[in-house]
Amino acid sequence: MKYLLIYGGLDDAHVRFPERILRQKGIPCAFYDPLRLARVTIEPLNMGIESEIFIETLVLSGNKENVNAIRLSVPEQISWIWIRNKKFVDFIESSSDQWAYVSVNEHTNFLKSLINLYGIKNFNNIYCVSSIKHKAVQMSIAKEVGYMVPKTLISSDKNKIISFIEKYNDIIVKPISVNFVPPPIDRSTSFATIMTNTVTKEEILRASSESLAAAPAIYQKRIEKAYEIRLAAFGNDAVAYRIDSQKTQAGELDWRRAQYEDIYAPMDVTGEMCELARRFLHASGLHYGIFDLIVDTEGQLWFLECNADGQWAWLERHGEGPVAEMFARNISRIIKGTFEISL
Repeated sequence: MKYLLIYGGLDDAHVRFPERILRQKGIPCAFYDPLRLARVTIEPLNMGIESEIFIETLVLSGNKENVNAIRLSVPEQISWIWIRNKKFVDFIESSSDQWAYVSVNEHTNFLKSLINLYGIKNFNNIYCVSSIKHKAVQMSIAKEVGYMVPKTLISSDKNKIISFIEKYNDIIVKPISVNFVPPPIDRSTSFATIMTNTVTKEEILRASSESLAAAPAIYQKRIEKAYEIRLAAFGNDAVAYRIDSQKTQAGELDWRRAQYEDIYAPMDVTGEMCELARRFLHASGLHYGIFDLIVDTEGQLWFLECNADGQWAWLERHGEGPVAEMFARNISRIIKGTFEISL
């Protein structure tokens, strides 16, 4: 029997919801969770010797899910590897966090060794994900495939930033990659969260060149939003949720500041949304992605970013929604060899 090997947490709804549907379809899945039972072995200098992983799978006993440990031969018993690139460790504040940090990193690199040694097929492809996580790369691909992308400057040069603000006036600023800053060792402050903010020429003039040079940031012309969209796309399929961020004071600039408010609703996917997402996935080499989009006050669609493993499960808390179904349907196609992205 061949298994879909899921590299992700047993407690992660983003894999648990689709896995439950896949199991009902008769597709066996096994969880490789680096923070749980995971005993693994390869002998890279003797590839004739069978490698193995001793991990966990879910089984249904009556109405209850139980976790069983299983031993899989590599690569014979693995059809595909689904790599859910969830952040297992965000901050290191204790010795247990240190242990988890080392465990996750070493198991992740072991997984990459398995993929490279045996040529095991995987999605989203580890190398495509590594490239597409850079927002500059995303914006370039988005423009190439036909998305409208806000005028953008990525810089730590004070003069360049001032010139950009003078040209486009209404500007927002956001980090390239760091959304959370760990607390200092003395715990004098808690961790900081960096979201999207407005920035003015006066603020940049007051800032020192040295402070701006400390970290480049993304500066963009602000788009007047009517609403925002979180679109999950997998292959040729897409599911969209409308985010009414402009109906809240806290979330007007960055909807995450109002994430616990009632601002989400399912919406129809337009042909434009589906076509552009499909082109983007094809150009970036991804099987699926979670898109953050804006619809402006004139009804035009704008690209903000695509996260290869963005969150969506909070929108489908019971695990039987259209995104979970879409993931299960397309993973089934991948395993059967019928998956494709049509252009």
